Amino acid sequence: MKQFLFSLWKELPASVQWPLKWLLVPKFLVGVLAVILNNEGNVLLVQHTYRKEHPWGLPGGWLKAREDPLTAINREIREETSFTVKIKDLLFVWSAKEHSHLTFVFFCSDLQGTFKATEEVTAVRFFELSRLAELLEPSQIDLFPQLMEELKKRELISTVFSQT
Repeated sequence: MKQFLFSLWKELPASVQWPLKWLLVPKFLVGVLAVILNNEGNVLLVQHTYRKEHPWGLPGGWLKAREDPLTAINREIREETSFTVKIKDLLFVWSAKEHSHLTFVFFCSDLQGTFKATEEVTAVRFFELSRLAELLEPSQIDLFPQLMEELKKRELISTVFSQT
């Protein structure tokens, strides 16, 4: 049966294959998060209006249709905070276990601008990395161990501090 389906697929024009792929292949949401550290090694979090239990989180959001992750992280930071940043590096791509989404986690620097509250974000604040586990929403807590490992590996935080 599998052989028959492959031979049938081969005969279909690309104009038919693409819509069929779109219908048959599992879909993922694609998100972006920014890790922005100050000179003391504290990380910037934003306070979201729509998160009741865990309002603090890393700045970021979802990609729009046909938007690349680099454009999305710049847009999300600007929309949520009015800040601009320089994207330094892709730390890792994280896949949620319970949800169908991938998240690009970027290290950003050179925070510029003045915070302006929006309907989505009411405050921004730098927190010690050791406090992230208590502050972040559950979906971001899941990526916390990998985040700490990447920051340590890239020497963005000290080995001693990262073990807290």
